[in-house]
Amino acid sequence: MYRGSLRNFNFEELHSPYGGTYFGVLKTPKNTLIAFGLRGNVYRSENAGKAWEKIELDNPVTLTAGLIQDGTRLVLSDAAGRVHSSVDDGKTFQTHFSPDSTSINGLSSLENGKILIAGVSGIHVFNEQKNALGVSK
Repeated sequence: MYRGSLRNFNFEELHSPYGGTYFGVLKTPKNTLIAFGLRGNVYRSENAGKAWEKIELDNPVTLTAGLIQDGTRLVLSDAAGRVHSSVDDGKTFQTHFSPDSTSINGLSSLENGKILIAGVSGIHVFNEQKNALGVSK
């Protein structure tokens, strides 16, 4: 894990709290860093990566994508077709299940709180407000 500047291409290595693979890092509007990856590992830092806190998810599965939606909601997806959302800056996550349980590999924010999800079963719209599953084709 590295922190740096693209202006001068100067990077410094950070102590990683996890020896496995990461698939992404997000910076929240409150400047919190969320690193996520293999086996459902999620780590949170409020001090630019100097110290990390492990965040537990229900039934951890490899996390494949993430986004910040509307500046208020943090969203992660996993290889089991689930969407995990947080409204408390990544301290806790609520898990939403998709009907086909296939890997989600990409997320994109849409209007009205909807999310475009792409994966093995195609492209779908995730709507957390619609129903418990939240997915419509």
